[in-house]
Amino acid sequence: SEAVVVGPLHFEPTTAVLAVPPGRGPVVVVAPSTATTGTAGMAELALERLVPGETLPAGSRVVISRLGGEELTVPPWATVGLGRQDELLSHADVVICGGGHGMLSKTLMAGVPMVVVPGGGDQWELANRVVRQGSARLIRPLTAEALVAEVGEVLSSPRYRQAARRAGDSIADVADPVRVCHEALRPTG
Repeated sequence: SEAVVVGPLHFEPTTAVLAVPPGRGPVVVVAPSTATTGTAGMAELALERLVPGETLPAGSRVVISRLGGEELTVPPWATVGLGRQDELLSHADVVICGGGHGMLSKTLMAGVPMVVVPGGGDQWELANRVVRQGSARLIRPLTAEALVAEVGEVLSSPRYRQAARRAGDSIADVADPVRVCHEALRPTG
């Protein structure tokens, strides 16, 4: 009862693997925020406006990773459901998300660039941090035009993926905070 969780949650709430639709184009993973302050309608707008051969490169696939929600009409180039995000990130070319700490850190550790659509809470500040770091674009408020433009920008420029990989590679430089605390509290002499 006295435990406090600090930092991102990287556990996967399922063992299920969500299939990526067949194709040879980019994979766009959409992970709407699980926070109640998240931006509504992200999954619906992505399925409506991110269309392979029109607003996305031909052969693109869209995967909506979510815990639940309203039933959606799913075109053949898309998949919607609950699946391990670590597995999806291994296929992703761009992630559209709300900017929660867990999703941002998992995505950066996978070296994948993002389009962040922050809701409330800490999502706004975290979104601005990944934009400043160079691995993401930010949309606020969410509009169809902005979503299409920012996803297109990230997919067309390798600098976002390069920045995301640099961020992911930097985890090797992070010391275990528990070990650091224990060493700092160890008596000397």
